[in-house]
Amino acid sequence: MSSSLRQKLRTWGPLLIAVAAVVWQLRAFLVIHTLPARGDPTLSFQGSDLTPNGAPWLRVAINAVWHEGQLAFWNPFTNAGAPQFEAPEASALSLATFLGGFVPVEAAVKWGAVAHVVVGMLGVFAMARRLHIAAMFAAVGAFAFGIGTYLLDHFRAGHLSYVEPMCLAPWAMFFLWAAVSSRSLWWRYAVGVGVVTGLQVLEGGSSVVLYTVFVFFLLIFTSIGLGFLPRILNIGRVGLVSAVCFVMTAAPKMLPMLAYLELTGRGGGLSLEQSSVGISEVAHPLPSVMAVAVMCVGLGWFLVKGPSRAGLWLALSVLLGIGAATMSPIYEFLWLYIPGFRYQRIPERALVMVALSGPLLLASGMEGIWQLLRARAWGVGLFAILFIAFVNEAWSIAPDTPPMADPRVEREANHAMRWLADHASGSRVHIWESPDRHWGADNITVPLGLEAITSYTPSEHRDYLPGDFDQAGHRTFLGESYLHPARLWGLLNVRYVLSTAIRSVPGLGLELEVERCPVEVCQPGKSSGPYIYENEYWLPRGWVASRAIGFVGPERPVFEAVLDVLRMPQFDPVTTVLLHLTPNDIVPPVDGLFAVGDEVRNVVSWGSPEAKQLLLRLLEQEPLDLQPATFSRHDNNHLEFGATANGWLVASEKLALYPGWSGNVGGVPVDIVRANGVLGAIRVGDGDVVRFSYEPRYFRIGVGLLVVMVLSVTAVEFYYRFSRGDRRLASSLSVHDRTSGGFEKVHPTREETG
Repeated sequence: MSSSLRQKLRTWGPLLIAVAAVVWQLRAFLVIHTLPARGDPTLSFQGSDLTPNGAPWLRVAINAVWHEGQLAFWNPFTNAGAPQFEAPEASALSLATFLGGFVPVEAAVKWGAVAHVVVGMLGVFAMARRLHIAAMFAAVGAFAFGIGTYLLDHFRAGHLSYVEPMCLAPWAMFFLWAAVSSRSLWWRYAVGVGVVTGLQVLEGGSSVVLYTVFVFFLLIFTSIGLGFLPRILNIGRVGLVSAVCFVMTAAPKMLPMLAYLELTGRGGGLSLEQSSVGISEVAHPLPSVMAVAVMCVGLGWFLVKGPSRAGLWLALSVLLGIGAATMSPIYEFLWLYIPGFRYQRIPERALVMVALSGPLLLASGMEGIWQLLRARAWGVGLFAILFIAFVNEAWSIAPDTPPMADPRVEREANHAMRWLADHASGSRVHIWESPDRHWGADNITVPLGLEAITSYTPSEHRDYLPGDFDQAGHRTFLGESYLHPARLWGLLNVRYVLSTAIRSVPGLGLELEVERCPVEVCQPGKSSGPYIYENEYWLPRGWVASRAIGFVGPERPVFEAVLDVLRMPQFDPVTTVLLHLTPNDIVPPVDGLFAVGDEVRNVVSWGSPEAKQLLLRLLEQEPLDLQPATFSRHDNNHLEFGATANGWLVASEKLALYPGWSGNVGGVPVDIVRANGVLGAIRVGDGDVVRFSYEPRYFRIGVGLLVVMVLSVTAVEFYYRFSRGDRRLASSLSVHDRTSGGFEKVHPTREETG
C-alpha cells in the first residue's frame, strides 16, 4: 500500500466509519416507500410530525415544481387554502424538493433529511480539522454530532425545520472561523457564512437560525485582551459582509415570511410567560457527566495547544446554551433585549448551541486525553476503555427510530377517506374533531387530493384558526363555526363532514357509515370516521350574491360584527354578502352600510337601535335562487371564476386575508374585498371571467436582492482572478492562510499542502 493511500485512509477512514455508524442508526429511513407512523393519542408511541406536516408540505412543493413548473406559493389542501412558501417552517426550497423529481415523495423527504445529517457531520469534521484537531478525533466530533440526542430526537419527531438548518450550521461556523483567521481569502469565507445561514432560512429554519447567530455573536467576546482593536475590526468587517450576504440570500423567503407573520397569532411575538413554557422535546437534553468532563478537557487542550480563542468561543456557546435552557433570568434577558427573540418559545431549544459547539470540544478533549495518556504504558489501555465507554454511552442514549409504516397501506384501508375522494367532487371536507389541530390528518387528505378546512399547522391567520397563544375571548371563524357548523362550514364549500361519533346537528344528515379502520393502521384514529355527514347548507366554490351590506371600521371590530350577523337565522349567504371595509376604502355600491367602532358621518352606528332595525329590514327581503359561478383551479397559485349574473362574486377562498392575492377581469385589475368573515368578493357583471393569482408580498424584491448578491460576488471574484492583485493572491495560496487581526495563525496540515 502506497504512503499516499495510507495517509488518505488515516485521514478519511475514521470519518467514513463515523458516518456509516450514524447512517446505520437511521437505516429505517432509507426504505423507499415508508414514513414514520403518524401516531394517535390512544397509541403508546409518540408520532412523528414528519408524516402529517413535513411530508404533505413537501408533496405540495414537489408537485408544484416538477409538474406545474412553479414554486408552491399557495397550498390549497390546508385550512381552506393557506400560504405555504412564506410559512416559517415550510421548506419549499430544499434538497427534498429537488429529489422529489426522481424518487417518490416519501423517499425524497427521508433521504433529504438523512443527507443533511451527513452534511452536518462533514461540517463538524471540517471545522475540527480547521482547528488543528487530528483526523481521528475530528471524526469523533462528527460522530458526536450525528448521534447527538438533540439532533436525533428532533429527527425522530420529524422536525425538519430544526434538523436541516442545524446540519448546515457547522459549515457556517467553519466559514466564520476561516474568515476571521485568514488574510487573503477572508471575504470569500465571509460570503460563505452569509450564504449558508441564508440557506437555513430557505430550508425552513427559524429558532435554529437565531441561535446560530448567537453562536456567531459570541465570537466578539474572544477578542478581549491585547490586540483587541485589530481583532474587533476584523470581526466587524467579516460580520458586515456575512450579514449582507445572509439577508440577500434569505430575502426571497424571509421578506414574505415577516409580512406573513404580521397576520398570524404570533404577529406581535409571544409574552414572556408564553415563550418560556417548559416543554421537554428531547429525552436527554443536557450533556452527560462524561461528555461534560471530556468537553472541559477539550477547553483546556485548546488553551494549551491552541487555537485558544476558538476554545473560548465554543465554551461560551455551550455555557450560553445551557444557561438559556435552564436559567430563567438568562432566558428572560434574551427575551427582553434580543431582536426577534419574542417569536421563540421552549427554552430547551437553546441547547442547539450545545449540540453545535459541544462536538468540537469533545473532539479536542479526546485528542487531549490521548496526548496525555499515550506516553504511559497503561495509558493506551485506559484511553481505549474511556473511548469505548464514550461511544457506548452516546449510542445507548441515542433515540430509537419511530415505527415506520407504508402510507399506501393506510390509504387502501381508510374506507372513509377513499369514499370522500370518490364523492367530494372538488368540494372541501372537514373532520369534526379537528380543533385539536396538533393531530391533523394531512397525511392522508393531501395524497388523496382532498381539501380540508383545518389541518396541521404551526401558524395561520389570526382571524381564521384558534391558536395556542390567543388571548381570552379571541374569536376566530373556525372557533365560531362550531356554534353554527352547517352554515359556516357551508360558506367554506364543505359538503362532507367526518366524525368518530353520532352527531345530531341541524343541517348535517348522516350520509353513510363505513367500516372503521383500526387505529394501528389509520392514524390519527379520527381520520377514518366511521360516520360521514352531508351538509345541507354547503355552497359552491363561488356564487353571485345580488345584495351587499357593508361594515366600515377597524379590521378586528368589523370582523366580530360580521361574525355576529353570520350567526343570525335571518342571514342568507345565497342572496346577501357582508363586506369588510376600512375607513380609507372607497365604499362600493351597497344596500346598507354600518359604522363599527368609530363613528362615520352619515352612516348608522353598529349596535344602535337604528342599526338593528335597518339590519333586520335588509335581511328579511325576499330570498333568491342560488347563482353558482363556474370554477377552475389551474394550479396551486391560479384560480378562475366565471360569473353567471350581475352582483357580487363571492369566492370561498381566503383571497382577501392575504395581500398576495390579485385579481383581474379581462386583464384589468380588480379590487378584492374581504367578505363573510374570511372570504373574498368582487363586483362582477354577467359573463365576467375573473382570474386570481397568488404571489407572496415582497417575493420579487427578495429575488432581486439575491440576484444582486450573486452578481456582486461574481464581479468581485472576477476582479480578483483577473487583476494584478490576483497574482499576489495566487502566491499567497502556496502558504494557505495567514493570520489576520490577531487571531491564531493557521498552520497548514500535510494534507492541505499536498
